[in-house]
Amino acid sequence: MPVNKHIQRIEIPCATGDLLEAVLMLPSRDVPRRLVYIVPLVGAGASQQILRFKSMTKRGAALLSFDYRGHGLSSGAFSMRKSLEDSLTVYHWAQNYASDNGLPLHALATCYGSLVMLSWFQGGNSVLAAKTLGSVSSLLDLHSIIRVDDFFPYYEKNGGPLFSGGAQFIEEMQRGTIDVHGKAFRFALRDYLISLFPELRVTPDAFEDLEYSRADIQDTLIQFSTMTPLEGAVVPGKIPSLFFFGLHDTLMKLDSTEGRQNHESRIRTLAPHAEIRAAAIDHFGRGQDHDSIIQQLCDFHEEHETA
Repeated sequence: MPVNKHIQRIEIPCATGDLLEAVLMLPSRDVPRRLVYIVPLVGAGASQQILRFKSMTKRGAALLSFDYRGHGLSSGAFSMRKSLEDSLTVYHWAQNYASDNGLPLHALATCYGSLVMLSWFQGGNSVLAAKTLGSVSSLLDLHSIIRVDDFFPYYEKNGGPLFSGGAQFIEEMQRGTIDVHGKAFRFALRDYLISLFPELRVTPDAFEDLEYSRADIQDTLIQFSTMTPLEGAVVPGKIPSLFFFGLHDTLMKLDSTEGRQNHESRIRTLAPHAEIRAAAIDHFGRGQDHDSIIQQLCDFHEEHETA
């Protein structure tokens, strides 16, 4: 991202002492009217998310995002559990910044970031002060995309051992008997992730910008397979919420009637009061409705700031 006076880079400390690199983009022609905190993706960080929603600054939004531990200039190592913690650390920073500057705060996420954002409300947590929540192409269940049993054929093809099922695989992973740094596992992981995300940059050593040398690979894989960060999570009705899903989202099977019905039902469980809108985009936000989604989100922000 080009450096200019409207972009600020901020270090936000974690309780562990690690530092999270955050980016704040301010409107170029106006004082900020609101702060929009954009929760990032795995393998991508602040710059990518802010660039995707950059046009919001034309409507007066200051945009904030960050790099998870293990990503970009953030220190530490990535794991799923740490990503949930990191998102809340930055959320509390955003609350303080918004309060100090008299700005309403909105939270926004796509794909994995949506799961992270909604995990804030696990256990009935209602202390968060976001004016609204917005989500595009929400990933609401990791297991709907990443399934242990689907990984086996790739592992076996690359020379890995045979397993009777997912339970045995996870058990061996927890025992530490699977060499997650070995050639067979790394190349199997590459092939498996390419099958899911053929347009992303995947190598035996990295997923997009996340280098495996900067991640707790074993812990992350166990957590991805066993954690249920949205179990019991419910967004309080006092926080207006707007969800978009892509009519051309083949990754999450939202291009089918059954897939859309299941997705909407899951959203209703997490946020019964949410507005749900269809859009002509794919999972990655590409399509004729991309710009329209951003304008609808801006309208949503303004509507609930004046309500």
